[in-house]
Amino acid sequence: MECKRKRIGYVNLFYIVPEYRNTGLGKQLIQYVEKFFINSNVFEYHLNVATKNERALEVYKKNGMVKIKEENNKFRMKKILSHE
Repeated sequence: MECKRKRIGYVNLFYIVPEYRNTGLGKQLIQYVEKFFINSNVFEYHLNVATKNERALEVYKKNGMVKIKEENNKFRMKKILSHE
């Protein structure tokens, strides 16, 4: 059986200052990150988000991310990227 390594990207921090929230900037940042990862031949990316950050959780879910783990009051989320 052959083992293939998966290239997984990681977003360390997304933060939008309050005066720019609800302007579509979060979606634009996610699109930029995903395009960067796709162009870098990355097929999946992860990030962490505080379990109490309901606004961010909703944005990430809306953009196709899923929770994969919970630890230390944070969710690890991931998204598989399409390379079509």
